[in-house]
Amino acid sequence: MTTDSYKERQNDELQVLQSILLEDFKDMRQTDAWKVDRPPEVCLTLKPQESIGNNGGDIYVQLDLIFKCHEKYPDVVPEMKIENSKGLSNQQLSTLKCDLEKEAEKMIGQEMMLVLSQFVKDFLYANNKPPPKSFYEEMMSNKKKQEEKQAQEHQRKQEQLRKKEMKEMLLIEDQIQKRKEILKEETRKMKEARQAEERSSPEKSPIDSPTTQRAALTSLDKKGTRRSLSPAVQQQQQQVASSDGDGKQIRKRGISWSCSDDNHKHCKHHTGGIVVLAFNTKSERIVHRGRCLGHGVHGSTVYAGVDTKTGDLVAISEWVLKWTHIGHKSASSKDSEDKEGETYMKQVTTMEQEMFSLLKLSHRNLLHYLAFKYEEEPGKITIYVLMEYSGGQNLDIYLTRKTLTMDVLKCYTEEMLQALEYLHNKDVTHKNLRASSVFIDMNARVRLADYSINKRLCDLYQLVEDGKPGVKFSKQPVYTGRGSKKEDVFQLGVLLLSLSQGSLVDDVVPTVPHTLPAVFQDFLAKCLMRDDKLRCSCSQLLDHQFVREPIPQLLTVHNELEDKHIKKEDKKDNSLDDEEELSLFMTAWEASGQSRLTNEFDVLKSLGKGGFGDVIKVKNKLDGRLYAIKRIPLNPKSQQFNKKITREVKLLSRLNHENVVRYYNSWIETSDEPAESDSSSSLTETPKDSDSEKKVVFPCNFGKDSLGFTDDIEKFAPQINSPSADFSISFEPSRSMPHGFHGSDSDSSSDEEDPEDVFGLSFMKLGDNSDSSIVFEHDLDLANDAISVTDAGQKKNDDPCQNVVFLPKQYLYIQMEYCEKSTLRNCIDAGLYLDTDRVWRLFREIVEGLVHIHEQGMIHRDLKPVNIFLDSNDHVKIGDFGLATSDVISKNSLKEGVLMMASAGDIHDMSSRSGSLGDGNLTGRVGTALYVSPEMMIKQNRGTYSQKVDIYSLGVIFFEMCYKPLQTGMERVKILGELRSKDIIFPEDFDQTEMENQCHILRWLLNHDYNERPTSKELLKSDYIPPSKMEEAELNEVLRSAISDPQSKSYHRMISALFEQTVSLADDHVYDSDMHKGSISMKNSLTQHLVNDTLEKVFQRHGAIKLNTPLLMPQQNLYENLDHYACLMDHSGRLVGLPFDLRVPFARFITRTNTSYIKRYCIDRVYRRKKVGGFHPRELTECAFDIVTGNSFCLIPDAEVLVVVQDIINEFPPLQQRNYYVKLNHTALLRAVLLHYGIPEDKHISALATLAEVKRDSKSKHKLLSTLSVSDQSVSMLINLMEAEGDFSKIDSMLRTITKTKGQAGSLAKQGLHEIEAVMTKAQHLGLKLPVKVNVGWIYSMDMYNGVTFQVAIDMVRKKKTVSEVLATGGRYDVLMKQFEPQHSILTPKVCKQSGVGVSVAFEKIVTAMLDQPEFQPPSAYDVLVCTIGHKPMEKERMNLVRELWSAGLKTEILHDTLEGQEEIQDYCRAHGISNLVILKDSEGSNVRVRSIEKEKITEKVMSASVLVEFLQQKLQVLETEPKSSSQTTGNKQNQSNVSHSENVSQSSAGSNLTWSFNFIPQDVKLASNVRRKHEAQVVSQVNTCFPWLNMKCIEVIAVDLPSSAIKVITAFLEVDSTEKDFESSIGTVIEKLPRYKKYMSKITDQIYTLVFEKKCNCIVIYSMKDERVKLLTSS
Repeated sequence: MTTDSYKERQNDELQVLQSILLEDFKDMRQTDAWKVDRPPEVCLTLKPQESIGNNGGDIYVQLDLIFKCHEKYPDVVPEMKIENSKGLSNQQLSTLKCDLEKEAEKMIGQEMMLVLSQFVKDFLYANNKPPPKSFYEEMMSNKKKQEEKQAQEHQRKQEQLRKKEMKEMLLIEDQIQKRKEILKEETRKMKEARQAEERSSPEKSPIDSPTTQRAALTSLDKKGTRRSLSPAVQQQQQQVASSDGDGKQIRKRGISWSCSDDNHKHCKHHTGGIVVLAFNTKSERIVHRGRCLGHGVHGSTVYAGVDTKTGDLVAISEWVLKWTHIGHKSASSKDSEDKEGETYMKQVTTMEQEMFSLLKLSHRNLLHYLAFKYEEEPGKITIYVLMEYSGGQNLDIYLTRKTLTMDVLKCYTEEMLQALEYLHNKDVTHKNLRASSVFIDMNARVRLADYSINKRLCDLYQLVEDGKPGVKFSKQPVYTGRGSKKEDVFQLGVLLLSLSQGSLVDDVVPTVPHTLPAVFQDFLAKCLMRDDKLRCSCSQLLDHQFVREPIPQLLTVHNELEDKHIKKEDKKDNSLDDEEELSLFMTAWEASGQSRLTNEFDVLKSLGKGGFGDVIKVKNKLDGRLYAIKRIPLNPKSQQFNKKITREVKLLSRLNHENVVRYYNSWIETSDEPAESDSSSSLTETPKDSDSEKKVVFPCNFGKDSLGFTDDIEKFAPQINSPSADFSISFEPSRSMPHGFHGSDSDSSSDEEDPEDVFGLSFMKLGDNSDSSIVFEHDLDLANDAISVTDAGQKKNDDPCQNVVFLPKQYLYIQMEYCEKSTLRNCIDAGLYLDTDRVWRLFREIVEGLVHIHEQGMIHRDLKPVNIFLDSNDHVKIGDFGLATSDVISKNSLKEGVLMMASAGDIHDMSSRSGSLGDGNLTGRVGTALYVSPEMMIKQNRGTYSQKVDIYSLGVIFFEMCYKPLQTGMERVKILGELRSKDIIFPEDFDQTEMENQCHILRWLLNHDYNERPTSKELLKSDYIPPSKMEEAELNEVLRSAISDPQSKSYHRMISALFEQTVSLADDHVYDSDMHKGSISMKNSLTQHLVNDTLEKVFQRHGAIKLNTPLLMPQQNLYENLDHYACLMDHSGRLVGLPFDLRVPFARFITRTNTSYIKRYCIDRVYRRKKVGGFHPRELTECAFDIVTGNSFCLIPDAEVLVVVQDIINEFPPLQQRNYYVKLNHTALLRAVLLHYGIPEDKHISALATLAEVKRDSKSKHKLLSTLSVSDQSVSMLINLMEAEGDFSKIDSMLRTITKTKGQAGSLAKQGLHEIEAVMTKAQHLGLKLPVKVNVGWIYSMDMYNGVTFQVAIDMVRKKKTVSEVLATGGRYDVLMKQFEPQHSILTPKVCKQSGVGVSVAFEKIVTAMLDQPEFQPPSAYDVLVCTIGHKPMEKERMNLVRELWSAGLKTEILHDTLEGQEEIQDYCRAHGISNLVILKDSEGSNVRVRSIEKEKITEKVMSASVLVEFLQQKLQVLETEPKSSSQTTGNKQNQSNVSHSENVSQSSAGSNLTWSFNFIPQDVKLASNVRRKHEAQVVSQVNTCFPWLNMKCIEVIAVDLPSSAIKVITAFLEVDSTEKDFESSIGTVIEKLPRYKKYMSKITDQIYTLVFEKKCNCIVIYSMKDERVKLLTSS
């Protein structure tokens, strides 16, 4: 382009700019002194772009944009300057200039000045903001921004807090719901128990149902009692066609062989018929037993069956225990056989009790028991166990052929563990886990059978068989297990081992083959540990890697070193394996056989090697244990280096902790080799063809992981010859060598500290770097000394003139613990964060190990997940201390001044610039750099750091334990880098609300100020770490040890910890929630108060005083068999009990006080503990009356307590209407009867308990026989006597056979009858009118009462059954008072003899009886209610009036709320039983209205306030003196006021001022009397309220069944003040208005006509029974 064309374009653009900008355009060339032609230079004054509709806006910014163009513009970008800017900051101007330059570059070749000026205008428009008026405003603006930021942070925290509170509320609601479900379940169980008890009672059904006929056919009772049954009854002659004639074999079910169709004829149990069996264990089941499925080795026979009710297939296991042959039984052996049978029956009955608990079990992997029964015949017991039918095969088939794959076996293992865990959680053990007891059902689900009770049946059968005469041959080894939970785990291991091998393993100490996968070997090892304390539980095994992680397919793992007999079948694979074999270096000294290493150990394999030596896996020839031995070559030329290593070994030997890799031994050997020139030679540099070495060949899988994988990426890594390279498990020189190694030899090879995870295959040369040395906190200078020695050694080697002196090489051997499992890195990668409990446990063990290390003055400095090992018991072992001499920062790095950076950006940036890092110090140690503390990365702080560096590393490790596994290296660097920042940034998906404790610990540990970090001890004692969980056996031992010495510190610490527990919101809400249900019932409370006052009056009438005993007393053995006894614990750990009754605390109190005579009463609460924990004990109210005298022969107190109960009955009308009677007995009579029938005195308590059970089920005589050892005839006579009840003469005649005998039984019977008769006679003299019965079988706490005992009860019919409802019970309790007599008479001498008799009355039953009365209304809490009606509240007048009434002793209440009107106030008074209403009106001055509210009428009087007190006192006195007559009169008046509806007869009820005549006219149905009374009261109330001006002697009321709207029509259109003709004509008008009620209206008008025209009533009240409203109909 020519110059003229450039100028032409430039001039055209200038003209455009000038025309647009006008005065804002300035040509800078016009100011030139010499008019020389040159390219354009213009100045544009630019302002914000004006928007449409805002032309007159304020302008706060502007500038001058100067363009100095080149002569070739626009092909060359012009120079641009910004001057005279206004309102823009330097940063804004810089941004604008940069943007202009970029835009200009884009527009080269085009005219751009106009476009760029428009761009500037837009920029100015966007930044056209008013500047701050002052510095203060700027400061306030910044403050506002800061406040906004704080507000946002506060809002974020509030949101987190809200989420936390919401979570807590959901947790509370969840716990509340769980508690409710538990309560519902407990209530349901109690209800079912009561129903079962009711069904088990010997009531006869009036009609024989088919069920009862079937039960009669089998002659069984409800308990599955043994009965002698004939085969004719057992078998029905119903032949069924064989449905399995196709030759299919019937599957086994826990048996040794099955009965197929081919051998049916050889099985005697195939009878060809159906046997009907009735089971009544839990519910009645009728089962048709079919063909035999097979026989067990212990005598059981399994049959198929069908439940006739449900049609379900079931399995019946039959056990026949036969210990004698009836035909050969001699008379001399009869007694011994009976005893033998009794022994067997005891075991069978205990099995039955155990079965009740087993029936409650329910799990998807269990074959559940359904019922249990047994039958007894002479010399024989037959037991039937009803079970679910599996419909599948058991695992026995896999013991003959190896067909199970590892995946299937894993699935089976998981389901078996789930079933066992469920059983163990229910405190049930399997005891007999074997292949035949594990079934695979039709749904391919594992089902465990024969748990718990099957083992006992096998043992019992074996016991019976062993008791038979003759020679016995053992068919299988005797099982000697203890039947514990850990024994089940051992049996599971044996079963799995057998299934994996395809044959039965019966070794006492099973051996796990090494051909199995390593993870499965580890699982079996945990199951088969001989020490059951170390054996894993089911819950722990469920978390095992074998169960949780999938097993790779198509992998076979062989260990050729330990299994030499496995032949190599594939030569091609062998050739590949040879390439992967690694050699084990052996020195000439070791190869000569003179080394201690080869003399005392079998060298197995090399675990790894590095710059300072290698680590060898060995087996001690003496003890047979595996060890890891570190072999480190020493250089005699470097004395300082050798001293440092020796010193570190000595200090390392001081480490002895369960969470630190254990040091065992160390020694130094001298070889014939010459020493290396380096300070520490590397075994990796030894030539392969050297004469001083031997090569030991290892198998191909050496260096692989537990499943056979090899990290082939190592092939691409360059070999490192640096002498400072660390040990590495995976043979990488860049990694450190641990002290402990895992059995799979590869766990560290996959750690996430690997640099290849970050940089792929771009390996770089590693520098002279080592970071795995031990550092001692008080001596950090030795490392520097070692570095200087190393330099000196290197310099000497460079001198070619140096004289060579032969020095032998020395080797240091360190024998360490060999860790068999894995590292923490493996656990983190496997999803450790999902198991929170395990995270806390492992973290606590790491901290405990660090505490021990730090207490020895040591610093680990290289703490990371691959250096933390897990042993076979899943316990932490901290290892990889190393013995290198350099620090984390290498010597070369220090010399070159390279600093290791702590921030995430630095580490990330470092990885991106890996190609330019030179020697690559940081590249190979990125994994370590993620764990190193910030102060270790600063050169200046190199010698000042402390043990806090390990705490920082621990924080990073803890985060990885709590967070999901990081899949890639870049992701790991990014997240951990942000975590390592000063602000400690957590990932967005890290729930800080859920893991509040974890976040606090992480911020604490990762603080960049090491002074703010905790020490390991402080961290261990922190409340943020949950306490460690102990094994059950260990915990039991600790508790037993602590409880055994109440004075020990551990005991007090344990008790203090119990009382320092915090109560959760859920527990606080749920604990007493049952007591807060519903609202407070005033009627119930007033009734209780009434009953309480009445009882106190009765007791006081007999001269008793109220005496309350202390609330708490030490736990009493009297209640040890009671489940509901409520016990508490005080701060000293002593157990105290809440009152279970009022008698025992009184007996203890009165005995300790030496009181010789007292009559006392007490009405107080007693407590019952609920079966479900976490709830307030149930409260009951008990009433006790006691008489204590000094004469135990005086029976007047016994008679008086009976009269007291009668007086109580007479005080309450509901009790008077019931036919109560007195039931008497004497403890001497019970003892006499038991002694007479041969029951010794030491068995009386158990005998009475058995008799009480027999009374409920009289058919259960076998229990009495087995317990009491008495004849059947004696038992029958005893039961008949116990069930006898009648008057004294009847019982006296029945006991004549005992009283006539001589001896203790006769004298006791006479004493008992005499005292009963004396009590009856004295009670009659005192006025006892209740009928008296004597019942010898009535038993009442013989351990507490002796002498006469009694019960006051009534027989009631409930659910067609007669039951006794007890009102009161008691007796003489001298034996109870003797139990509380002081044992040390010297300290508290007994000065008087005491004898007590008492009665306990059911307080709440009396209250219930009173409340059950339909018309009962308890006395109100106050008699007078003061209120105001009108516009003024008159508060002062009301309070003055109430004060006077209170001073006069009147119970008065002031109405606080303002109600709608008088009607609502009167309803309030009726509801609360208030008889007097005092009304104040602002228009009546000093007068008050007194309205008396009664059932029939409401009367009102107006009087002066001065006479109000006297009037109310007189009225209330009259009511108190004649309450009964008043109530009778009221009842008569109510009866009189009832009107006959059909005849429409009206009668009057007289009151004090008015007479009411009610006329009820119903439409159809006759009204009930109570409904009429309700309407009458409503009419009186409304008339007095609405028409108080009525002054008539008699008020006529017509009650109609019409709505209030119809009544308005009647009163409006009916003519009652005219002639009769007008009245008749108005009736038609009313009917026209109300056509629906035409017929009914005639009845109403007839009644109105009678009252108006015949009785001449001027005023009639018409009442709507539908709407309860009144209208007045008046005539002139």
